Amino acid sequence: MKPLVKLVFAAALAASISAQNSNDNAPTATNALAFDKDTKVTVSYASFTTAGGNWLHQLYAKGDNGARARKFYNEQYVTGKLAGSLELSKDIELAGNPLVAGTYKFTFRIDEDLVWQMVVMNGKGQEVCVATMNTERDDKHPVSRLTITPVAGPEGKAGNLNIRFGPLAADIAFKVAASAAKKAEPAGKK
Repeated sequence: MKPLVKLVFAAALAASISAQNSNDNAPTATNALAFDKDTKVTVSYASFTTAGGNWLHQLYAKGDNGARARKFYNEQYVTGKLAGSLELSKDIELAGNPLVAGTYKFTFRIDEDLVWQMVVMNGKGQEVCVATMNTERDDKHPVSRLTITPVAGPEGKAGNLNIRFGPLAADIAFKVAASAAKKAEPAGKK
């Protein structure tokens, strides 16, 4: 690709991001689910605007343009800005991955196969859990801002993190762990 075309693409992408949203000042949302007085799952995150969905077209584009957009969003925008915390009062399994009680950081990324992932990190910024998201589109009922809500399952101490962003919707299963095997280190532990 010619340098001028690359420069124009990068400028258009950057302008699109800054013009589409004011996410530097996005409100912080916090949602919690308490199974009992000692068992609670809390998520806190910047409730980003979807900015009319132009970002989605860029991320899902085929070829070099889509690859560059995903690289930019994953490395500079999504990981740097679309981040939150996950606080666990008890050990849980998130999408089958064990996490000890504590506070973790999380973000999202999209891979080259256009599959979204929730990435959970410890206090050192190391990935301790990657949960693949089975994302569905609901173009009839898009949401204007990111929402993440822990929702109780039909029985027991289990549920889902219900994630909505624009027309995208996903659920990531979790359950309170009965016992601990090998566990990830939370953000607060050194």
